[in-house]
Amino acid sequence: MTVDNDSTLVTTLLENNCRPTWPAWTCIFCNVCGLTSTAMWFLVLLPQVWKNFRRKSVAGLSPLWATANFSASLTNFFFVYLYAKIPLYGKINSVYMPILEFTLLVQFLIYGNFKREIKVAYFVFCVCLWTTIVTLQLVLRQFDNMQWLAITLWSVETFPQVLLNLKLKSASGLSKKSVIIATIGKTTDFLANYGLVVPVQYVVMIYFSSSVAYFNSILVTWYHHGSSSVARCIKAAIISTLTLFLAGFAVGLGLNTESYYSVLGPLSIIIVIGGGYTYFNYCRQVDGDSEDKTDAGHHVSEENDQKVFSITGQMDYTTKL
Repeated sequence: MTVDNDSTLVTTLLENNCRPTWPAWTCIFCNVCGLTSTAMWFLVLLPQVWKNFRRKSVAGLSPLWATANFSASLTNFFFVYLYAKIPLYGKINSVYMPILEFTLLVQFLIYGNFKREIKVAYFVFCVCLWTTIVTLQLVLRQFDNMQWLAITLWSVETFPQVLLNLKLKSASGLSKKSVIIATIGKTTDFLANYGLVVPVQYVVMIYFSSSVAYFNSILVTWYHHGSSSVARCIKAAIISTLTLFLAGFAVGLGLNTESYYSVLGPLSIIIVIGGGYTYFNYCRQVDGDSEDKTDAGHHVSEENDQKVFSITGQMDYTTKL
């Protein structure tokens, strides 16, 4: 291959899906961001898979997150290769990511602390779900409409993990390396998809997946141990930066869709996560207190019964004497 051919190949890779009214450098920059996010996705789940393997456990991880992730990737595969015009990095991701995500699901099957019956039932459910997705794709060939299924799944995939973190008041089950890689990848993903011409499905999908992933990163930072003043300052700086990016994602969604309905994106995320926080920190705590009081009442009642039985027994014994 000659130097000219190499130069042409590089130019082709970095000038895909350009916005015609934007400067040429923005197209190159956004494609570089897209390729960077591809590199991040090649790495993102590896630390999590290794952590699960090392501790022989998936405690602290949501199986719904992993299932939604793989199901969305399976749906997206048909959309990328049989319908849409997607940059090269998108095509690479659509093949590689399902492999890693399926590996994670196998770890849930092996290491999950669930009853055998539940594992079998969940396995059958997943096989039926994935068979249905593949059949609908190949028979109906409504790839653009089916892609909304992937968007929906990718939009909600991280919600179960975020809510689980709120419930446990911990993010110890997550690999921090994976979370850091995901945060970087979601940032470059956002820049790539909002700076290039891509289908509206991808615009909506990237907003939700990036925003919820950022909320997950905020929780990981918040629950990270460190009580020194320096640690608190670093945590505050990280959370503030992530929050600023979240605002930028919302603005980008509005500019790209050019619709007032875009406000429903951040609003729905706030409602779900805010509702989960309220439930696990207030409503569920009240229920727990009520249960504790009930248990305490039963415990006192049992103690009183034992005392009555003891006194009655002594009286009977004295009478017999």
